[in-house]
Parts: sequence; structure tokens; C-alpha cells
Amino acid sequence: MKKSFGLFLPVVCICILFGCERDPDPSQENQFSSLDAKIDGILRAFDIPGVQIAIMRNERLVYQGTYGFADKESKLPVSNESVFRIASVSKPITAIGIYKLAQDGLLALDDKVFGEGAILGTRFGSKPYSEAIKAITVRHLLEHKAGGWTNDGNDPMFSPINYPQHELIGYILDTRPLDFQPGSTFVYSNFGYCILGRVIEELSGESYEAYIRTKILEPSGITSMYIGNNTISEKFENEVRYYNPHSYFTPYQIDVKRMDAGGGWVASATDLLRFMTRIDRLPYRKDFLKDYYAYQMYFGFFNWVHNGAMSGTSAVLERANDKFSFSVVANGNSAEFGTALEAFRRAINDEIKSRSSWPDHDLFESD
Repeated sequence: MKKSFGLFLPVVCICILFGCERDPDPSQENQFSSLDAKIDGILRAFDIPGVQIAIMRNERLVYQGTYGFADKESKLPVSNESVFRIASVSKPITAIGIYKLAQDGLLALDDKVFGEGAILGTRFGSKPYSEAIKAITVRHLLEHKAGGWTNDGNDPMFSPINYPQHELIGYILDTRPLDFQPGSTFVYSNFGYCILGRVIEELSGESYEAYIRTKILEPSGITSMYIGNNTISEKFENEVRYYNPHSYFTPYQIDVKRMDAGGGWVASATDLLRFMTRIDRLPYRKDFLKDYYAYQMYFGFFNWVHNGAMSGTSAVLERANDKFSFSVVANGNSAEFGTALEAFRRAINDEIKSRSSWPDHDLFESD
């Protein structure tokens, strides 16, 4: 086979355990034939049209793999230039943006978000805030400890109400009280990261996308990441088509643009690793953050993984250990969203653990 990958997957695993204009180097293809066969098998097993993977060793890009179709109808293969929705893998990008603001002195992690004198003040909603809502801090939102608005069947970010972000936030603050006291309980929240996007806008004076692109992505050498659009007709150049045969909830019913900070980015596997080189605390490429911020949340652990999935999308960004990181992006998902993601992760982690030698090239330099 030519090598050419509606709900978020609420999984952040911490302290765990990872058709082309330009085809991969033939010698690379031969070296990785076992991994290629495993990835091809996963695509068939889960009926996923296409996937892109990238593996990095000591901050050198040692492998790029492209498999299957970016568009089944036109038989267009996935290439290294293909870009995919990355769903909740957007959240580490937003978190680093927040830590950059903190490092630059524009906020403190324990600053309050809502209420008089807080970052966002009282501009959202029409009702007085509860004491619980006024207690929410930036840190609570980052760590999914704001106390509510969880990723379940009533997730605000998948609400059928066609409100833009500001109206949606006001509506939820007015109508959805918190379930727990802020800081007390981990409750995975896409909506919490939507609020963090508005924090970035308030403190930077830029749109969320503009701030992340200019302060985080472009300094990493990334120029082809965008907040996604909602329809096929609006897709970007080189963006794949998304497929979900497992559900009536189609990929193009999702308001991806509204999700921005919690799940809206479109990226390639290689660009996700470019981002990783600037946050992984290794010495070969300069990181964005000083140690205090680089060790916040799971970023400071020896190994961590953030998964993302929604209708028609699967994605993984993993720091496997102090030598290796990898990323996976696909334009399909398994019926149980975590199953295909775990299969991809297992195949790549097995490759990392079993291989005794790696290519000495750096594919970042040939892009």
C-alpha cells in the first residue's frame, strides 16, 4: 500500500507509559516496514481512511509516515503536507499560550476569571455570578478543576444552540451552575478551555488565533496551522476530508471554529512535533518557558500523552520519554473513540522500545 490518519475524547493521560508531492525516503520506508504494516492494519481494522504519523528522537524528526486517503471519493492520498483537525490536542497549545502570558507578566495563574476586578469582569451573561463562579481561577480552568461544564452528553461546546462564543459563555454562566467547588474536583471541560481562549484575547489584545500563531507557532517554525472551519467547502488547502461511518453525527455538523482553544486547530503530525520541541524540556532546541512554567500540569513529567477525538478525527501528541516524542493525526475514528487511538499509540511505542538503531537524519531540516 502506498504510504500516504459528535464528541471529544476526554482523555489526558499523565505520568504514563506516545499520495504525496514528496514521498518518504525509500531507505526510511524499508527500515520501518514493520511499523508500516501495523499502521495499515489499524486503518483496516477501524475503517479509518487515512493517517499521518511523525516520530522525533532527541528533537530530530526521524520518521514521517503517510497512509491511506485524504479524500476517499477522489482517491487523493495523504501526504506530508496534509493537515487534519486535531480536536483536544488543541488544549496543550492553549495551555502553553496561557503560561507564556504568565511568564511575560500579564497574568498570575491564581488570578480570578469572573467578577468585579477579575480578568473577564462581568461582561458575560446577564445574571449576578455565584460565589463559586467568582472563585474560578486561571489555574482551575487549565487543570479542569473549575467545578463543572463537563464533557458529557450535555457538553456546552456541542450545544445545538448556534450562539457565538461570547453569547454561549453568557448563556452557560446564566443557566448552568457548577457541580463542585472550584479547585476540588477534576472535571474534564472543553468549555473551560473556551474560556481560556477569551482570557488570552483579553490580556493580549489580539484574537486567540492571532496570539497563538504569532507567539507560539511561528516562533516554532509552524506556518500551516489554523483554526478550522465547519464545512467541506471551507476547508483549507491540503486539509483532509473527515469521515465517521459509526454515527449519524457527521464531522460537518460540528462548530469547529467556536471550539478554537479547546479543540479547533488544524495541523499536521510534523507541525505538532515542531511545537513539542519547544515545550519538552530537552536541550537541543530552546523552549518557550522557564522551568517554573515548563513543569506545570503534566508538561513536567517524564512521559505524557494528550489524545483528541471527535466525529471524523483522531489525534495523539505524546512525550514517550526523554528521547522520543510522536504524533498521530487521522481523518476517522473508531466507534469507541479511544480504541483506535490506543492501537496507534501501542504500535508506535512498541517500535520505540524494540528498535535498537534509528536514522541519523533530521527531516525537519528537509521540509
